[in-house]
Amino acid sequence: MTGTLTMGAARLVDPHPAINDSLRLFTRVRSGTIRLVEGLTEEQAAYRPTSDAWSVSQILDHLLLTEALYRTQMKRLIELAREGKRSNIDVTLSEVDLSLPFIPKALMPAMALPLTMMNMFVPQSLRETVLRFPIMKAKNPKISEPAPAKPLAVLREQLAASLGETEALFVGALPAKTGRVTVSHPVFGRNTIANIFGLMAAHEERHGTQIAGVLRQPGFPKGVRF
Repeated sequence: MTGTLTMGAARLVDPHPAINDSLRLFTRVRSGTIRLVEGLTEEQAAYRPTSDAWSVSQILDHLLLTEALYRTQMKRLIELAREGKRSNIDVTLSEVDLSLPFIPKALMPAMALPLTMMNMFVPQSLRETVLRFPIMKAKNPKISEPAPAKPLAVLREQLAASLGETEALFVGALPAKTGRVTVSHPVFGRNTIANIFGLMAAHEERHGTQIAGVLRQPGFPKGVRF
């Protein structure tokens, strides 16, 4: 069946329960995303409520690009744990150029240090809440900007395949320090791999709500979904 997921985390033999649990959480959220778009036609997936709104296909593409970005960071963290030389990777605003609505984009580089200091006191639960709900409408990084249109059938397959690539990072023995190495970003703060999965899950839940909103639009193309 298209979009069928295999839970690689269930095969983990390494003692990293926080990573295992957070990966399982993300897998459940991804399963929900796939179920949400089952039965959609290409016309429905391409529908945009307004000229500046994303279609369902664009939202899915954005989720895939975001997962790929996080997966790259997690690969770097596993290598960092294997080397055992450092415990943190700094990611700059030039690498991941997320912008905030109350700060002009031109001023974001100057805000890197203040944001980093502020994030030292922001709990993980609050970061996830801000991502999960549209409390603050930040501008996504360029690296996660979706293409104008991609075939829905391809995107469905990629949703499962991309998760498989992420799961594959954690199958088998991992370096002992894998659960303790961190990646830091001025906006996202300092996060372990388990924290990253929490942010990924919260981000995908937010866009799942966005997809559900598109499906309820009065102008949404008619058709049988199931």
